[in-house]
Amino acid sequence: MAMRGQHTAMPVEQPPLEQIRNIAADLADAADDVERVIYALELDARLSGDLDETQRSVKGIFGSAPDIMIGRVASRDGIEVLVVFNQVLVDRATMVRVVFDRIADTRLAPFMHGPSKTLLQSVAQNIAPTGTSEVVAHMGELATHVLEGSAIVCLPGTVEGLAIQMEQAPKRAISEPTSSPVVIGPHEGFIEDASTNLSLVRRRLRTPRLWVEPFRLGGVSQTTVYLLHLHGIADDLVVQEARRRIGGIRIDGVLDANYVLELIRDAPGLPVPTIMRTERPDKVAAGLLEGQFAVVVDGSPFALLAPITFAHLLKSSEDYYQGWFPSSVLRFFRLAALLMGVLLPGVYTAIVTYHQELIPTPLLIVLASSRENVPLPTIVELLLMMGLFEVIREAGVRVPQGIGSAVTIGGTLVVGQAAVRAGIVSAPIIIVVSGVVISFLAVPDYDLVQISRFLVYPLLVGASILGLFGLLFVALGFALIAASLRSFGVPFLSPLAPMRPRNWKDFLVRVPWWGMNTRPASTGQANPVRQAPNQKPKPPGLRS
Repeated sequence: MAMRGQHTAMPVEQPPLEQIRNIAADLADAADDVERVIYALELDARLSGDLDETQRSVKGIFGSAPDIMIGRVASRDGIEVLVVFNQVLVDRATMVRVVFDRIADTRLAPFMHGPSKTLLQSVAQNIAPTGTSEVVAHMGELATHVLEGSAIVCLPGTVEGLAIQMEQAPKRAISEPTSSPVVIGPHEGFIEDASTNLSLVRRRLRTPRLWVEPFRLGGVSQTTVYLLHLHGIADDLVVQEARRRIGGIRIDGVLDANYVLELIRDAPGLPVPTIMRTERPDKVAAGLLEGQFAVVVDGSPFALLAPITFAHLLKSSEDYYQGWFPSSVLRFFRLAALLMGVLLPGVYTAIVTYHQELIPTPLLIVLASSRENVPLPTIVELLLMMGLFEVIREAGVRVPQGIGSAVTIGGTLVVGQAAVRAGIVSAPIIIVVSGVVISFLAVPDYDLVQISRFLVYPLLVGASILGLFGLLFVALGFALIAASLRSFGVPFLSPLAPMRPRNWKDFLVRVPWWGMNTRPASTGQANPVRQAPNQKPKPPGLRS
């Protein structure tokens, strides 16, 4: 029995460990949010006339980044100047010669008591006489210019700084495009530097009508993206739509052109290419002349072209650098190769499985004898060998370049021969799969090849279930989907659907240049006239 006046100690209830962990996680998230807000406020802050405060703000933004250099140099009359630059993006020798030495030789005292604009103009005239300078007022602008290869000069008592462009970032030399080489024609390809890529296009289109609109995409990466079009030739509504889609991108980082492609393309849920990627500046120039627009992304060797149609994906730049007759014949063979690569496995499966009456008797006997000891159905044979070929092809891409071709060829020969000798697959299957692989090599557009490789499998399954009727049903479904697609308002199957016969002069065949007086109606409606009429060459009259 407890005595009166005594108190019994009650046990203190401890919170469960999981609750403590949740509280700690909430506090960590709140701290992260506060840190992000503070960082955003630092970027929005204006430059201070106090060099010490400006230096602390720069260190707060960049942290302890070893490539960000913050130094001070005294002018000829003893006035101290703060200089911020990225030692990775600028050339140190040029930095010392252009900035530090010129500041040390400049008298700043006569301008210190005047307006800050006059002071900055004086510094710009002495340090950057070529006009490669820009005034910055906020810390966010300072950080952007530093990361673009500029040197920032801050002077005491001024709330603005001077950004001097001095980028010397390493870049790859211009070389031949690897994804679309040609025998006849230019051998220059885009590189990862957007400025160089713009210059390659400018060299081919020396006209003020080539309008270039810059965008800054990526909240973290701050990637420069350019929208190119020929004013007066490209459709204004298409350009406005492209501008709207690009300007509406909200993403942390843009590291390649495909980031932009997936965020602005039509039919994003389908793998059909409605925007073309190309490494060739001549192809971009040709597209701009037809009324298309282009997108150049800094850091990517591929430019984007739109609007496009199925006909654009079958064309090669070489078609316009050689005679019209071989170009037309080769374009026909490309279409035939594409159809063969997509349909051959399904047609073979349907005929061998359901429609043997379509095969001549001698050939049927040969096929039957080759499958006599094979335990697998035809569709399983095809799926097995096509899957192995895809794995070998991917392995050839991933291994070092010097042995990639050897791995692909050797693996194909060894696997095919071993499979036939082991009786797992029949010899005709190897011929069919090899025909598919070779056929796709004749298609010039890489994205079209990629989607075509995967269209084979639904067609193969449909043929294995209902024969040629199943193949026809699946093919009609694909055709209906393709007919419903648009690329920035342009029908994907134009000029086939809707039917526009006058545009067939550059579709299945290519007529001579003197016969193509107008641009394609799908992209050149704003300015349809390409060249003057009656340019067909005529031989001189007979001389006596």
